[in-house]
Amino acid sequence: MCDPMTIALTAVAGAGIMGAKAQYDSGKYNQAVANNNAIIANRMADDALERGKVEESQHRKKVEALKGSQRAAMAANGIDLDSGSALDILGDTAEMGEYDALMIRSNAQRDADGYRNQGVNYRAQGAMAKHQGNTGAMSTLLGTASSVSGKWSQGGK
Repeated sequence: MCDPMTIALTAVAGAGIMGAKAQYDSGKYNQAVANNNAIIANRMADDALERGKVEESQHRKKVEALKGSQRAAMAANGIDLDSGSALDILGDTAEMGEYDALMIRSNAQRDADGYRNQGVNYRAQGAMAKHQGNTGAMSTLLGTASSVSGKWSQGGK
């Protein structure tokens, strides 16, 4: 049978081990949460690019429809579409439409880059959380070992 001092020291050591495990587990959990957030951020980046492609395509279709309406209106009024102001108007419509389509693409790319950077930050936070959990666990174990050793050497006083 163990004496009360051994039982008490074993209880202190056990509590220290449990505390260290809790810190370690907390670090792993926080890392997993951060990694999931990174995955979500990357999916959001992919979604931003896809939405940008759709919006760009829809805009190009609208510009083509506008050019068609312009051509029809000018032709109905007997205007020569292959020269002068009519040609300038159609060219300007095409140019501005293309500019807007490229701006849509650029904005989608910037959004995606922002989400991907967020994902990188989440992964870094996860690595830090794991490191802090490991460091905290080790600190708790060393502190507990020091405390138990000190009490043991003093005979439980």
